[in-house]
Amino acid sequence: MAVLRGQLVEPVDIRAALSDGRRMEPVAPPPDDAPAAEDVTPASAVTLYKGLLDEWRTRADDLAERLLASETARAAAETELRILRELYEASSAPAPDRRPTFWEWVTGRGRK
Repeated sequence: MAVLRGQLVEPVDIRAALSDGRRMEPVAPPPDDAPAAEDVTPASAVTLYKGLLDEWRTRADDLAERLLASETARAAAETELRILRELYEASSAPAPDRRPTFWEWVTGRGRK
């Protein structure tokens, strides 16, 4: 978790991943086996940067997917919260001229 926080992953995203059962892997550090500057040819430089570009593209796609998943989860949670608030307000608001529901009658909440 400390490594993920060091890589600026938000705690909310880490918690969401853990609750979904996903395992978040830290980003691997750049390879230390990069060739010396005098050994680099144009072809090897292109190959090296193409490999790095592919790794970064994969990482960007992964981050975009996680962001979309967290936004979707947040939107679903907000919708559920709104529905729960509406249900709570509807159930706790007094209705002047209505008969009590069976549950209210059993528990005594609906009796006058």
